[in-house]
Amino acid sequence: NHIPAFMLVSFIAMIIIFSLGGFPVIAAVIFATVLLLTTFLLGAIAVRVMGETGIEPVSGTSFIVLLMLMGTFLAFGDSLNLSKEQAVLMALVGTTVFGSAISMSGTVVADYKNSLYIGNRPYHISKGNIMGVVPGAVFGAGVAIFLSILLASGKIDLIAPQANAFASFTILLAEGKGDMLALGLGFFLGCFAEWATGMGTSFGLGMYLPTPITFPMLIGGGLRDWWEEKRLKPKVEKAGGDERLRAVMLLVTFMVAAGMLTGEAFFGVESAILAAADETGYDQEYNPDDWTDTNLDEMLEESGLMQYFEIMYGVNNPASPELETDSFEFVIAYAVYRNMQTCPAEMGFDECMQEEKLPCDINSDQVVCEETYSMKAWWPYARMVGFITVNVVLALLIWVLFRKAGIIGPKSRTVDAEFAE
Repeated sequence: NHIPAFMLVSFIAMIIIFSLGGFPVIAAVIFATVLLLTTFLLGAIAVRVMGETGIEPVSGTSFIVLLMLMGTFLAFGDSLNLSKEQAVLMALVGTTVFGSAISMSGTVVADYKNSLYIGNRPYHISKGNIMGVVPGAVFGAGVAIFLSILLASGKIDLIAPQANAFASFTILLAEGKGDMLALGLGFFLGCFAEWATGMGTSFGLGMYLPTPITFPMLIGGGLRDWWEEKRLKPKVEKAGGDERLRAVMLLVTFMVAAGMLTGEAFFGVESAILAAADETGYDQEYNPDDWTDTNLDEMLEESGLMQYFEIMYGVNNPASPELETDSFEFVIAYAVYRNMQTCPAEMGFDECMQEEKLPCDINSDQVVCEETYSMKAWWPYARMVGFITVNVVLALLIWVLFRKAGIIGPKSRTVDAEFAE
């Protein structure tokens, strides 16, 4: 009974918000209607595909919503008293809301599925999901703020193929340059794949997702088919078609796959944390006597900047002897190079030195630059020690929890000898 109530509240809230934002009321009503219908209808399709492939097609279904909203608002923009900029904005906002909604729905459905498999009750699953909203929102907001600061300062350059795809798709539709013939061809090809195999969306995902993602899935699927044909079937047939044996053997593969997915998730989170730690800044002092104790000399040599600075020094000082590899002139040249990279192209260097906040403060006997911890000579070792320590602690915690739950250790139930072979 709560679903219609929430739909009504969302419907009214979206109309009020866009109306207060200066958008036409009729356009806001159409926006809310399309978004509610697509969220429930395409959300069901997305959950189904997730059950088939293990991947929820948030991107693919979001493109459908973007196409519907863009097509509606651009086609009837004059009738709705809607400008092209307003149409694009409403379409992008609606697509973002849709993607967030079905992503959450897929996560919740996966939680219910996994929890029911291990014997948990829906009450506890719902309680856990509701309890996780608050800390998840706080942590997510904190990470978003942290990443936005790094992006705004130019310290990180994140790859965002999906955002670029949405931007390109929106520009094509807004400017009327989209290839509708290709879109129609893809539509009929998807219908045929669904009719022939019953997995049309999965077929479309294989064409949409990049090869580094789909190819490992192809390898894994092929190995699974080989294992079922060569290992599973002969043992089950030899045991007289024992379904219990089949279930136990399949459970082993599920556990291996679950471990691989969990390990990938842990490694991804740890890699992101370490990457953010690499970009954490500090003020590094370079002195003539000990600047080679940092990683700067190795970085200059590996990047080719040391050879470049040597050439430029020789051009500007033809009567001077060649520089030694530990010469402080390399540090000064590096600092000048960093400062010049910071200055806008249209601004002169002298003007930039006066107005812009430069990363390096240059003196004849000392240079102070804003560096990241990746410049520290000891950082790679500390990084590796931290990585190993975190994983050892996680492994111990998991072992303690599993031992306490009776999954492993003396209290665990073992499989019969005939099934353990």
